[in-house]
Amino acid sequence: MTPAAAPPGRTAGGSEQPRDATVQAFLDHLRDERGLSVHTVSAYGRDLDRLRAGFTGGWEDLDPAVLRRIAAGLARAGRNPRSIQRFLSAARSFGRWAVREGLLESSPAAALRGPRPRRPLPRALDVDQASSAMLQPSERTLDRRDRAMLELLYSSGLRLSELTGLDLGHLDLADGLVRVLGKDRHGALAPALAPQCGVR
Repeated sequence: MTPAAAPPGRTAGGSEQPRDATVQAFLDHLRDERGLSVHTVSAYGRDLDRLRAGFTGGWEDLDPAVLRRIAAGLARAGRNPRSIQRFLSAARSFGRWAVREGLLESSPAAALRGPRPRRPLPRALDVDQASSAMLQPSERTLDRRDRAMLELLYSSGLRLSELTGLDLGHLDLADGLVRVLGKDRHGALAPALAPQCGVR
């Protein structure tokens, strides 16, 4: 297979240079054979330009250590984990294609996994929001149940899994306590200030 002439690409530093012909052949495959959008093909191009600028020699010299080094450099530069995942995903797709085309014997990116994306911490309700949720007037059974669950969560500091694992026998109405089972299955007592449960 003879790759077509390559248009300019960008190096990691941002300067333009002729794009690697093999990268361009892969991008043509994405556009013409897989029908990916211009935006998606452009994103692949940026990641693969970065990959090609990150090592010397031919594609046969690309190995997992090179990919890990480039990914680590992106992390040190403060790149978002999702960007690093996208870079490695582009490398894996390119590697699979290169193996099918006979350009590589095996894909150096096949076994690589990037960092887990950061998950935002849940936002806690403030006192006014919690009070508003628990003081909605309704006498429907399900609404009273939901308010009782909110009261227990807010006053006792239970995990959701602990709350959903409760039975009526775990609630001590006289002393205002609830017995919960933690991850280690050991019981613990927590305060149960929940008027909807009959505890005040």
